[in-house]
Amino acid sequence: MRQKYSTAISRFACAALAAVMLIGITLTSRAQGTLALSNLGERGVGYGVGDSIQAFLTGSSSGGYILDSVTLEMGAWLGYANDFTVGIYTDGLGEPGTVLGSLSGSRDPEIRGEYVYTASNVNLSPSSIYWIMVSSQPTGTPPPPLPPVGGYAWQVTDSPVYVSEDGWRPITNGSSAGPGNVLQFGIEATPIPEPATLTLVLAGATSALALGSKRRPFHRTGA
Repeated sequence: MRQKYSTAISRFACAALAAVMLIGITLTSRAQGTLALSNLGERGVGYGVGDSIQAFLTGSSSGGYILDSVTLEMGAWLGYANDFTVGIYTDGLGEPGTVLGSLSGSRDPEIRGEYVYTASNVNLSPSSIYWIMVSSQPTGTPPPPLPPVGGYAWQVTDSPVYVSEDGWRPITNGSSAGPGNVLQFGIEATPIPEPATLTLVLAGATSALALGSKRRPFHRTGA
């Protein structure tokens, strides 16, 4: 009885070790993302009002990325619109293509400032172009001199300065902000571990289990 009990404990300990290793790699791969790209804080020169688009290029991590969030630099609301939405799209030959996901955040960013929109299950390929698209629903026609669409204002900059990780960058000619300008945004993303990394961890856990099962059983000797 003691022999079976000791062997069971040994296998349980090894299984627990393997579980901890697997959980650790999973948490690492799905942890909160790091800042991949940002031009937030640069000088603003105007606003994109109504539906606006901005393209960006992802970094070179071979496993791709999990998109965590997009932050937008917004100006003061101009009225006559509601239901502000943010989406991520593939590249369709120089314009937004297929939608990958709608982001969660404020549907009414009226006050000037930065607004964070979080993603769920949006994977991005390495060294690829994607688009941020914002839109809203008009609720009337504003009087002159406001733009005919009215609504929410996404800030524009003419500054070429941005913070980048691993080769991410904004696409200057992929924007509704006009030639030489870009809309202001930040992206947080998590690199996806390469399959080889996950395979090594799983192999290590399997080896730990195998070694545990081959440990010498405990034998109780009589007095």
